[in-house]
Amino acid sequence: MTMIFLGIVALLVTAFLCSTIRLSFQYDRKVQSISLRYMIASLTIYPLREKAVLSLAGFPVKEFKQVTLRASTTEKRKKKKFRVPTDWLGLWETIYRGELRAFKAVMAKLRIKYLSLEFSGGLLNPFQTGIAYGAFYALKGIIPNVMKYASFHPDFRSSGLRFEGKGLVYLRIYHILVLVFRLLIMKVSSYWREKSIIKKKGAAYAQ
Repeated sequence: MTMIFLGIVALLVTAFLCSTIRLSFQYDRKVQSISLRYMIASLTIYPLREKAVLSLAGFPVKEFKQVTLRASTTEKRKKKKFRVPTDWLGLWETIYRGELRAFKAVMAKLRIKYLSLEFSGGLLNPFQTGIAYGAFYALKGIIPNVMKYASFHPDFRSSGLRFEGKGLVYLRIYHILVLVFRLLIMKVSSYWREKSIIKKKGAAYAQ
């Protein structure tokens, strides 16, 4: 009896880990919808209507009203000056280590049915538009399996960034759990490493 129970549990765990999350979206001037489906549950977000619908087996069970956060017009915003990083080696290590490397590994596991990502326009000024354009091509080297479906047509005279796209991608839940586990390990190890450094510095100052 125990063996049967363990076999059922093992079968359920295997089914859970091997199941896939399905993400589909369409975003243009007329239609804006994002759907996330896992097994019989699905969550569909409608940005234009500012609502989301939770469904089970195709039947809607809960509707959520999205809260739109808007900054108060009476508050004065402080403009932050863009500073060019001086430690390029540290920046390079940050990009290719830790969280981003783990994210890159998960993105490589995506199964893409179809995907189209089109960006056009610009940001507040030509300088920021140029930075965004450079970041776009940097992402092509980090997640090439996704970015090969993306295009960016910058307009240095425009002050508005436009996006249109549609897609259907799949990802096994196993890869997401591995990502979460790796991030937790990184955070814990980073915490203890920093604590050890502080302790060593304190002992050095005490001497």
